[in-house]
Amino acid sequence: MKTDGGAGREDFACVPPWVAFPRLRPEALPATQGAEEQWIDAQWRPFWRALDAAQRARYLDCWQASAEWRAAIRFYFEELDTPFDVAADAADAAAWRQSRPPRRQSWLRRLLARFRS
Repeated sequence: MKTDGGAGREDFACVPPWVAFPRLRPEALPATQGAEEQWIDAQWRPFWRALDAAQRARYLDCWQASAEWRAAIRFYFEELDTPFDVAADAADAAAWRQSRPPRRQSWLRRLLARFRS
């Protein structure tokens, strides 16, 4: 890709989703099955992550992205698309379990305990 700011379509390594899949609508993101999902995971997402904010803006301008596509891309591939942190998730789950009161015995167990005594 050019670094002088004068990027044209041929300077970007990946076409946008609305060109690759003309029937795909912005509200259908993220694609969760079929060729669309495979293409997004293998081509689009790595390409988009490699661009900085200025390159992303030039790319969307170059491909004349609609307001709906810009909003969908920003939401699904920038705001929601963060790497999953297993350790942080485990720590959050442990903290949540510690903050909960001990579970009460179910009504069935209490009833059965009466008959066992």
